[in-house]
Parts: sequence; C-alpha cells; structure tokens
Amino acid sequence: MDGEQSYLVHHTREWAAGLAQRRIDGLLALLPLSTRAPYTSTRSGCRRRSGGELATMRKIVRYWRDRGVDVTGEA
Repeated sequence: MDGEQSYLVHHTREWAAGLAQRRIDGLLALLPLSTRAPYTSTRSGCRRRSGGELATMRKIVRYWRDRGVDVTGEA
C-alpha cells in the first residue's frame, strides 16, 4: 500500500516457531475482550493455501478459541 513493503506470513513456520502463539497472547494481554463482538472481513482476492497451511490455520483458530475468542478464518 502506498509503495510500502509487505510480507506474506508462512503460517506453518510461524506456528512451529511459537511466534503466532506469542503474538496472540500479547494481543490478548492488551485488549479488553470481555465484550466479544463478532468481526467479519469483506476482503476479496484471497489466494489458495496448501493443505499444510490450512491445517496450521485451524490450529491458530483453535488456539484463539481456547482462550475464549471466537474467530473466523477464510481459506
């Protein structure tokens, strides 16, 4: 956006390294999520993901849910 560099995240590597969990835990520590409102993304143009990436994304969603946050992902 506006000529800035962006990076794609490799979810499987991020999860295996424990980085996703640390980022989620850090965000949960900052946000008052006692009133959990649903969030819907209307982003279009998603790329297809490999089977390994989808399995990892499920783990990430489950990690959020285990901490009391209902999230939805797009595949």
